[in-house]
Amino acid sequence: MPSQIRASTARRFGIALLLLAAVSAVRADEAAPNGRIDIEASYSDLTHGLEPWREGALRGSYALDEIWTVGGAVEAASRFDSFDAYFEGRADGRISDAASFYVLVGGTPEADFRPRVAAGTGGAVRLLQGDGIVAAAVATLDLRYADYAAGNVETVNPGLEVYLFRGRASLTARHINIWDETNAHRTGYFLRADAQADDTVTFFAGYADSPDTSGGITVDTTSWFGGVAVDIAPDTTVRLALAQEMHESGYDRTTFTLSATLKR
Repeated sequence: MPSQIRASTARRFGIALLLLAAVSAVRADEAAPNGRIDIEASYSDLTHGLEPWREGALRGSYALDEIWTVGGAVEAASRFDSFDAYFEGRADGRISDAASFYVLVGGTPEADFRPRVAAGTGGAVRLLQGDGIVAAAVATLDLRYADYAAGNVETVNPGLEVYLFRGRASLTARHINIWDETNAHRTGYFLRADAQADDTVTFFAGYADSPDTSGGITVDTTSWFGGVAVDIAPDTTVRLALAQEMHESGYDRTTFTLSATLKR
């Protein structure tokens, strides 16, 4: 696709994304019980004089009843001279008060760097619930499959989430396992901490030393991130985050992200 056509497509999609976000926000204000809308925009600065990346996402979910929640997402990304729009559908199910699962499927029409087809499943099981310093411990498992032009990538990520001080702080750890586009097995880890400063402000930070797949190519990466989430209303949260990725080879990436969540 010629670059001018890609640019025109990107502009049209960007306008559509903004209009959809605005309409979704208005509808959420009117009436959407058990609904959630997430809007996100990010800007990435690359080293070696490379052109910046721009990405945006709109995600929504709705609880049908006490068991099922359904949702969807559209993610738009512009990288160098390419533009991709990724679409995803997801269903979450509640097995009991202590266990849940999800399934998802997605894809990118005429993909350049996003997966042509993607699928995933996973779940969470509460291992512990208490009234002391440790309020709860939750085991998680996430499985992913992605079909890129360069090959298939599969991931298996078990994790543990520990909630402290009646949920005012939490620690998350995940073991990253990727079978990359060459079918080589790579491993790494992800760590994150969240802490509430008060009832409306939460700070978060994390670090990862793990393989990362971008454009269908997997490279070893170290990264850190940090940010703040502010509840500007009982049902509205705004987040600001900064992240930096250092790749084993090639460019490094610094990303600024602004996002908002609306619940009704």
